Amino acid sequence: MSANDTQVRALSAVPSLPPGIDGSSEVVSPEGLLRRTALGGARAFELLCDAFAARVVGLARRTIRTPSPAEDVAQGVFRELWHR
Repeated sequence: MSANDTQVRALSAVPSLPPGIDGSSEVVSPEGLLRRTALGGARAFELLCDAFAARVVGLARRTIRTPSPAEDVAQGVFRELWHR
């Protein structure tokens, strides 16, 4: 199994966002938001941050065990995501 397969599998375990969250009546998948973000979609990036910020901060807090630096790490994760 390649690293790419692992990433896709990990994302597929994340539930889709409810209809209407992006202004449309369609269900939005995390993969769809990543694709839109990769194409420069600022709104998709905003939705991605809203949907995953708590999880990313939580993971960083469990890893770092200090709230303030964990929030900085989470912000850095999203910054890297936007720039890539």
